Amino acid sequence: MHPRCCWLPTTTLLLKGSTTPRRLARALSIQSNEKKAVLVTGSKGQIGTELVEYLRGQYPKVIATDIRGGDHYLDVSAKDTTLLERLVVENDVGCVVHLAAVLSAAAERDAAAALRVNNGGTEMVLEVARRHALRVFVPSSIAVYGAGTPKRARENSPARPSTIYGVSKVYGEMLGEYYHERHGLDFRSLRIPGVISSKAMPGGGTTDWAVEIFYDAIRRSRYSCFLSPTTSLPMVYIDDLIKGIATFIQVPRSRLARSTYNVGAFSVSPANLAEAIRAELPFDCDYRISALRQAIADTWPESLDDSAARRDWDWNPTFDLRATTTTMIELLSNRLASAERAISLRPHHPVATLVAAST
Repeated sequence: MHPRCCWLPTTTLLLKGSTTPRRLARALSIQSNEKKAVLVTGSKGQIGTELVEYLRGQYPKVIATDIRGGDHYLDVSAKDTTLLERLVVENDVGCVVHLAAVLSAAAERDAAAALRVNNGGTEMVLEVARRHALRVFVPSSIAVYGAGTPKRARENSPARPSTIYGVSKVYGEMLGEYYHERHGLDFRSLRIPGVISSKAMPGGGTTDWAVEIFYDAIRRSRYSCFLSPTTSLPMVYIDDLIKGIATFIQVPRSRLARSTYNVGAFSVSPANLAEAIRAELPFDCDYRISALRQAIADTWPESLDDSAARRDWDWNPTFDLRATTTTMIELLSNRLASAERAISLRPHHPVATLVAAST
């Protein structure tokens, strides 16, 4: 047997239908991408800020792009294919992590902008990935679910979103799956719940309260929540999510039974989280409900069935509500104290911007 024949059993798992020489060559190229450079869009966002740092310990080179700066300026809404392609070629990129997006509540306020960024950006990334046989990760969201979804949603639960953000995420999943089936592209996605983190503030999401509450608990000892006290939603702590994404984009395609998986860790309501915070420090919470955000949250599931991710690629979150609460309070207390000292000594010191961003 020719030595190259040993590739065939694995690559055929990547492709459905006939395996033409062109598709086989593409599959072989995709398999060699594991330790090439990674390009991240939306690198200054809540997830990107910490994911870039983590991936730089895993890959020889990570290129961070964002409309707000980073290694390179990249406006995905402009669909600047030439710039993206140049970054891919010049840096020997093997994987694109496409995080840039307008989130749920912000998207409802400007649907046209959300479609330009969310749909247009995904279209651009997938097309460049097709041309260069890249692996692509595009996060999805619990927002793909809508009214009538079971309280515990599975991957095959109906995806009938009630928001333009959810619509854009369903579109991204389906377009990525099309590129996988039609072109052999290694497309991967995770339906991510609310994310709790301390290094970067979220922006425009329906689960932002689960981060804001910690800032206000530490700085003001009180918080006014925009969701009702009993609205329970799935959440994940950032450390678990970052490690999960890093694992997911590296796992051999042959282990994946699907392109898109649910991931979750625990579910919590504002009242539950307020109680957990009160166990650590003095704190009061009241409720000034946003009709827009409450209407969105009411269509989302209370939890995600992530058994497929646990089975196929070893998703295993370790932070529950208690661990998340104590960790967030410790990290934020230290960070905010450092930021306030920096403001008093050097008002324009970079760390001082954290306080400004949280006010």
